[in-house]
Amino acid sequence: MPTLREAQERHANYFLHLAASAAKDFHTLSLEKANILPALDAALKFKLVSPFIQGVNAVLTFLNSTGLQEQAQFYLEQALVVLGRSIHTTRPMVS
Repeated sequence: MPTLREAQERHANYFLHLAASAAKDFHTLSLEKANILPALDAALKFKLVSPFIQGVNAVLTFLNSTGLQEQAQFYLEQALVVLGRSIHTTRPMVS
């Protein structure tokens, strides 16, 4: 039986792969937003760098286009932190 962490990592990997596959399909992203956003949070929490970066890249345009600019900015800032870029942000990195 998988641990909670393993289950969360699988969830993150699955839904971030889905997001990357559907990056231009706003209908699918809209339907799966309730799974994709927690998957981004889990990927960040568990330091799943590649899935996190790919997921952020996949959903940025969708988030900005659907009025979720603050979430888009948050995930973009976190992606830059994960990639080691020095940026000024008013929000601490989630750990």
